[in-house]
Amino acid sequence: MDIILDEERARIARNIHDDLSQEMVALQLELSHLQESISSEDRQSHKLIEHLRSRVLVVLDKMQSIVSELRPDALEVLGLIHSIERYAQDFESRTGITCQCQMEECFIELDNMQNTHLYRIVLEALNNVARHSGASLVKVRLSLEQSTLILEISDNGKGMDPKVTLNGKAFGILGMKDRAKYLGGEFKIKGVAGKGTLIKLKLAI
Repeated sequence: MDIILDEERARIARNIHDDLSQEMVALQLELSHLQESISSEDRQSHKLIEHLRSRVLVVLDKMQSIVSELRPDALEVLGLIHSIERYAQDFESRTGITCQCQMEECFIELDNMQNTHLYRIVLEALNNVARHSGASLVKVRLSLEQSTLILEISDNGKGMDPKVTLNGKAFGILGMKDRAKYLGGEFKIKGVAGKGTLIKLKLAI
């Protein structure tokens, strides 16, 4: 299921980038031409156009963020570690939640599919933190112990009720578990009331 979803995400991302982004850029150009045609004395119209241009830029930024989440092209260019670090910076600026990364540069020779699944697990975990945890701090740690890759995402939020992870309705958690299972990894999640939640994935490589 997640593999099919990844393919669909890639298709949607291409459509957003190729079609909607180009339309927004064209709108920016049209607003610039319109502004040039208006008398400099018409300050109200110039002010309105500047406002519209700024709104277009906001929409373009949001679209780019959506595209990055749907299709993490940065993985191919930057690799897993730097892609996670870049997303963590974006997450912190968007949410106000401090996001610390501890990454071991050394090592990891993973294929594209493994990188994609690990990256998606991090994204889903961070999104859950933003939506549900009430945390002020989240840590992402990627390390290697002998031949085992360990990914940990921990926060200092309100903790997760264990029943939530078992009721079959926590689709974000189910998605992370499915990805871990596909990778052949061991996935655990533990929440302690008032002390936060820890997500841990162990993967033999």
